Amino acid sequence: MDGLNQYISGFERRFRAIEGRSPLTVKSYCKKIENFLQWFASERRSPDNGQHLPTRQDIEAYLEYCFYRGNKNSTRLTKLIALHKFFTHLAYEGVVKEDIMVNIPRPRANKGGVQKFMKKEIIKIFKMIDVVTEVGVRDVVILILAVFAGLRIGEIVRLNLHDVMDENGELDINIIDTKWGSNRVVYLWKSPSIFIRRWLTIRISQGAGSTDPLLVSYKKGNTPTRQRLTPVGITKKIKMYADKAKTKKPIVNMHMFRATHASDLRHIKGYDVFAIAERLGHRNISTTEIYIPSRGRVHKEYASLAAYWQDFNHVWDKKE
Repeated sequence: MDGLNQYISGFERRFRAIEGRSPLTVKSYCKKIENFLQWFASERRSPDNGQHLPTRQDIEAYLEYCFYRGNKNSTRLTKLIALHKFFTHLAYEGVVKEDIMVNIPRPRANKGGVQKFMKKEIIKIFKMIDVVTEVGVRDVVILILAVFAGLRIGEIVRLNLHDVMDENGELDINIIDTKWGSNRVVYLWKSPSIFIRRWLTIRISQGAGSTDPLLVSYKKGNTPTRQRLTPVGITKKIKMYADKAKTKKPIVNMHMFRATHASDLRHIKGYDVFAIAERLGHRNISTTEIYIPSRGRVHKEYASLAAYWQDFNHVWDKKE
């Protein structure tokens, strides 16, 4: 199998350059290919001449193996797509003569949409955060960026101070390095912008410059560090607040807040699927449609996100 492994680097370069995929996507696909080749080497003993190549039956056997390991249909579908692109590359290089992926049944991905929160659950999670402390203000900012701006967790942790632009009380968040390597600007209205502006003041008082991380970790005793907050650190915090709010979600992750934001946009006048895709930074409309229920209709439209989330204005009224 060393013979096929040597083509992964070429596939990686071609996949990045021609299809314009992000480094994270390319790395993920290459890892899936490597996992398949490792499985193939362990299950199928190659002959001495090393010319034994995978067949369609091998691909199907691998998908079955993944199924019994507990992989969901969506996971197995992603692995199949990665292998399809790799073997297309091998055909381009002349390593294989035929497309072994032809007519392989695709695992049916769940079309029921992704998990999300209800508005009242979001409000309850916000209420669990103590906005009197620096850590509390930081955590509110994290939640605001996910719920009200729909940022990916990777985009949140990569933000620097200069990526937040003040526009007469409202804020524009400049997303430099998104999943697809493109740029976009996300607008935030005045009410949540107050907390981000408060956090900027805290960061500046800590000696942070414009190119320093927007979100940093804290030591025990609420002592700030200069280290950028990690996705793992954010996920732990959000899970803690969700548990305190008793949302009763079996799984809680940051992507659920992004999905919630996408669903919320359906209630805002002027936001069709194309506008939602642009705000979320989706490359394909089909991706956006996963977040939007195919059934049901919006019973009430709002003039803006500020109007839709007006309850947010009074979350901490009793605390402050």
